[in-house]
Amino acid sequence: MQDQKGIPELITFLLNQVNELKQVVEELKSRLAEYETKKNSNNSSKLPSSDFGNLKKTNSLKKGSGKKAGGQPGHKGSSMKMPPKPDFTELHHPLYCNCCGNDLSGIEPDLSGKRQVVDIPDITFTVTEHQIYKKTCSCGRVSKGAYPNGVYGPICYGKHTQALVAYLSARQYIPYKRLKEMLRNIFGLNICQASIKNILHRTSEKLEPIYESIRKTVLNNSVIGGDETSVNINGNNNWVWTFQNARATFIGIHP
Repeated sequence: MQDQKGIPELITFLLNQVNELKQVVEELKSRLAEYETKKNSNNSSKLPSSDFGNLKKTNSLKKGSGKKAGGQPGHKGSSMKMPPKPDFTELHHPLYCNCCGNDLSGIEPDLSGKRQVVDIPDITFTVTEHQIYKKTCSCGRVSKGAYPNGVYGPICYGKHTQALVAYLSARQYIPYKRLKEMLRNIFGLNICQASIKNILHRTSEKLEPIYESIRKTVLNNSVIGGDETSVNINGNNNWVWTFQNARATFIGIHP
């Protein structure tokens, strides 16, 4: 049986041990929290809008130069240069003397300064009507003119419109609904989403020979770089494969 005098010392020792173990537990919990996966819309029932405040910041691998941000001493600034031949020129002459009010309309002016305004003109679409005629030969045979290639219906969209729609969709990633809105607001063109889809389909058919030539250019190379990533298309996961050499890049999408 332990001496009564040793009990207080034992209690004190055990209490110190408990406090030390508590500190160790708190430290381990703190370190463990760094490796835990935080809840987001992908691994819990949280809304996607709650993810934006918890986005993980990426750390740049670029090392700092130690210099201040912005232009460095001795760096020559650059600004937009005036085109030597503007499309339009407006002359602004003084009509009267700012001092005495005399009429200055009969006095030959001297150029005092100039400034240029770069702007986009009002954009509107044009309509070209193709009319075909028929003629009756002396032999009795009736011959008719033919519509040009690409004029496939009573009304259709020209090559410039088709190219713009394809560029805005495939390169600038503008969805059908916003693309329809943009064409209406900027160009006054009321193109429905179904027509946009048809334009893109016809454009892709025209580009198939070029697409195939890119594939062969990459394929017939001794060294080819390749990579892949996933993409969601209409709710289905697909692979986006990229193959390239120094001359071209070939991209293919497959289930």
